[in-house]
Amino acid sequence: MSSRLETMDPVISNLLEATSSLVSSLDLSDVLSKILRLAEMILAADAYAVWGCKPDDTTWRVIYSAGLSPAYTDQKIETSSSAWTNFEPVIAEDVNTIPLVSDRRELYRREGVKSFIAYPLRTFERGVGTVTFYFHERREMTSDLVQAGQLLANISNAAINAAEILETQKSLRRSAQQAAERAEFLAHASNLLASSLDYKATLNQLTQLAVLKLADWCSVSVVEGGRLQRIAAAHSDPAKLQLVNEYSDKFPTDLNDRRGVSQVIREGTPQLIPHVTDEMLRQAVSNQEQYRILSQLGMQSVLIVPLISRGTTLGALTLVTSESGRALGNEDLGIAEALALRAAVAIDNSRLYEAMSKSSNDAGHLAAIVESSDDAIVSKNLNGIISSWNQSAERLFGYRAEEAIGRHITLIIPPERRSEEDTIISRIRQGGRVDHFETFRQRKDGSLVEVSLTISPVKDSAGRIVGASKVARDITERRRSEWALREGEERLRKTEKLAAAGQLAASLAHEINNPLSSVTNALYLLDSRSELDQGARGLIEIARTELARTSRIVKQSLSYYRTGTVPKDVNIAAMVEESLQVFSAKFDRCGIQLTTEIAPVDSVSGFGDEIRQVIDNLLLNAIESMPDGGRLNVSVHWSREWSNGFRQGVRMTLADSGSGIPKEVRARIFEPFFTTKQEKGTGLGLWVVRGIVAKHEGSIRVRSSVKNGKTGTVVSVLWPQSSRPQQWSATVQSLSLV
Repeated sequence: MSSRLETMDPVISNLLEATSSLVSSLDLSDVLSKILRLAEMILAADAYAVWGCKPDDTTWRVIYSAGLSPAYTDQKIETSSSAWTNFEPVIAEDVNTIPLVSDRRELYRREGVKSFIAYPLRTFERGVGTVTFYFHERREMTSDLVQAGQLLANISNAAINAAEILETQKSLRRSAQQAAERAEFLAHASNLLASSLDYKATLNQLTQLAVLKLADWCSVSVVEGGRLQRIAAAHSDPAKLQLVNEYSDKFPTDLNDRRGVSQVIREGTPQLIPHVTDEMLRQAVSNQEQYRILSQLGMQSVLIVPLISRGTTLGALTLVTSESGRALGNEDLGIAEALALRAAVAIDNSRLYEAMSKSSNDAGHLAAIVESSDDAIVSKNLNGIISSWNQSAERLFGYRAEEAIGRHITLIIPPERRSEEDTIISRIRQGGRVDHFETFRQRKDGSLVEVSLTISPVKDSAGRIVGASKVARDITERRRSEWALREGEERLRKTEKLAAAGQLAASLAHEINNPLSSVTNALYLLDSRSELDQGARGLIEIARTELARTSRIVKQSLSYYRTGTVPKDVNIAAMVEESLQVFSAKFDRCGIQLTTEIAPVDSVSGFGDEIRQVIDNLLLNAIESMPDGGRLNVSVHWSREWSNGFRQGVRMTLADSGSGIPKEVRARIFEPFFTTKQEKGTGLGLWVVRGIVAKHEGSIRVRSSVKNGKTGTVVSVLWPQSSRPQQWSATVQSLSLV
């Protein structure tokens, strides 16, 4: 007994370390690599592999391995995932004597494997798997070795489960954040296109916005006078934009071409080329000069979508990636089509209104234009009696022209909003107009529709005001985009709260794991004593059962914690500019005057998503501190931290003219769950911000004033150049271990 305990002491010590090391590790690749090191210490294994098989699949694959050749790990085993039903280890002291693996003996021979032992795994999400330890010399599988391997397999199973859950949660959070960013982008684009009837100016701004969010190069071409005209273009590199212009001038697109923009306009269907090859370029050109320019542009991926309004293709929107190297895909296609639809409506409406202004003396022509507009256009006299009603009004409100003409305009105004009509008519009588008045109107079926109204006075030949012309635009879709944006922000707040709760739970679980491991192994040693009677052994079994239940609770607590991605070079200045562009619509709506002082700076090493979360959180706090408008200055520049060894880094500073933070509140702003926003706030935003900054070995300072006439807050964050944030591996795709 004594000699066996002495033999097991190093094993128990290593297992004790494994429990703390593996269960506290929250990155899947890190967990899998640690299993090998522990296998080498505890089992003296020469190699190991984690195999996985999905429940509805018949193929087993190597998910992770070490010490094995590619020829071995690339193989696949065809057998049902339910074939292993007893969940007992497979022990092969000599691979040549085990019938179960007789068809793989040649593989073992080439790999130099003489013995192995495989333990079953069952993961949190799906499927089954094994962790298998291989030996190059024939190995006697003693009971101590088998038990030590089983304990290591159990610990590995729990650690893999926890890490896999965290990877899934991280993916869900990333999807939610991307959906919110797409909704905000489309909402911003919609507001931009609706801001002016000069569609060429707004489309130029739109291409610049697309370059910031979607691609390296964006252009819009429309059909005018039977020819294709490029009316807007933007490129992330000004020098490349000159090349784009040079190419367009030298080689104008012919509408009869069989490929590219011409084909998309002619067929009305989008064209996506995820990867542009040199062969494609050579097939697309007719001379060496064309090829030279296209080669210099370095196109990696191309997406062309038609601009269609009222069944007519007006032109095409083109997105190209180059410097970023990103491949455009189906998700980009969906965003591009939504963007193209909005751009096409803006072009169509602008042309209709332009035609209306030029043909004001041609009643027949004007009537045709009014009838073809996508917006509801209604005219009435000063008494509110409807005198004209176009087809779009029929579609929007449900009344046919013969049902509406001759009736009072209150036909489509809800009873609780009829006072609006008195205000509108009063302004029209005075020669004024109403621009973009957002309200509700009532359809024939009684339902309400949210509209934006533009109302202008109508004059007779003598210049007298005799009525009003009303243009009503359905803004339901725009409201949905705004709602999706707000929902995305709320989802982000909830995700932060869950992440924080998970961090606390994981910290507690880690502290509990150490004594748990000690007690578990002490019970194991105690049970091995022969002098214990049955009563004592019964009590030991009860203690084991309760320890197992406690271990499950600890593992469930760990499943709430999530972590970052691979640290990369992050350009803080570029990231701040992108966030400011995304929040520009909020600044406008809140009446906030933005000034920036962003200097070119070197990149720092860090987690891009987490740094962006800090930037966005601080920007949102600044906006919320100025509900009635104000000033916000954002600066980024190279700096030193004099209080910490003069270390260098990138300093980001936000200075707002908001209400300020009282001293007693300022002392608690970084505490978890402390908030002054009542139900709106989670109390976790700044706590998470401080944690991310600390993780990057940075610093954050807050100064604030509540003095009358001098209110405001300054937040300064230093991202050090020399930081070495903890390395985390990227998500392991399609992991199928149980």
